[in-house]
Amino acid sequence: MSPAPACTVQPTWSVTLAAANDQPPSPPTVANGVVFVGSGMDGSIHAFNAATGVELWNSGTAIAAGATFAPPMVAAGTLYAASWDGFTGAAAGTVRAFEPGYSTPPPPPPPPASPVLGDQTVETAIDDNALGSAEAFQATAAASGTIAKLSVFIDSSSTATTLVAGIYADAAGHPGALIAQGTKSQILAGAWNVIALPGAIVTAGTPYWIAILGTQSGKLGFRDRNGGCISETTAQSNLTTLPGTWSTGATWPSCPLSAYGSTGP
Repeated sequence: MSPAPACTVQPTWSVTLAAANDQPPSPPTVANGVVFVGSGMDGSIHAFNAATGVELWNSGTAIAAGATFAPPMVAAGTLYAASWDGFTGAAAGTVRAFEPGYSTPPPPPPPPASPVLGDQTVETAIDDNALGSAEAFQATAAASGTIAKLSVFIDSSSTATTLVAGIYADAAGHPGALIAQGTKSQILAGAWNVIALPGAIVTAGTPYWIAILGTQSGKLGFRDRNGGCISETTAQSNLTTLPGTWSTGATWPSCPLSAYGSTGP
C-alpha cells in the first residue's frame, strides 16, 4: 500500500478580536463565503470575507450589555444569534435574527487574461515589510508592450496607508535601474490595488523586477510564495519613494509576488 501523500496547511489570514475577562469568542460559522463569529463578553457579531479576512459587517450596539459565546447560525439568508442578556445569575437570554445587511461582496475584479509581466494569482504565503523598506521580485515579461499599470494584491493584515510600486531593469541577476514607479494612497486591504505608471516599455522574454514599498504609516502586507525565483530588499530602510538605482540588502526565496503589469488606460 502506498503511503498517504504529504499534506501541509498554513494560515492565509487571521483577525484578532478584543478580549474581555479572559473569555474566548464563539466558534465561527461559515456560510456563503462569509465567516460569522460572536466576540464573547463583548456580545457583538462580526462577519468576515472567508477568502481575505476583510470585515464585512458587525452588529455594533445591537447586542448591548450581553455576551455571545454560542456560534451564530445562518438559514435561508438570515443570521441568527443567541446571546446572554447580562452577567448575573438572573440574567435571561435573547435570540436575534439579522436580515441581509451583511452579504458577501463581489469578488475582486479578475486580472486580465494575459498580463504582460508578473503573477496574477493570489498566492498563499502572507508576507510583510516594515515601513520604508522596499522589496523587488523577479519577473520575466510574457509579451512586449508598454505597461501602464501595476496591480498588487495587498493582504488583509496590511496596515500601510500608501503603496509605491514600480518596475526595475535586471542587472546581472539583481534589480538595476528604475524604469517607472507610481503611488497609491488609501490602500484597500484584502484586494487587488491598481497603481498607474507613466509607462514602462518591456520586451518579451526579458527579466525585470517588480518592486513594492509601504510609506506614510503602518506595515505593508502582501502575498508571495517560494516558486523558484528570488526577491531582494533594499539596503535602505527609510525610503519614501523607490530609488533610481537599487542597492541590495537581503535576498529571499519568497517569489513570485502577487502582482502583475498590464497595458491599457
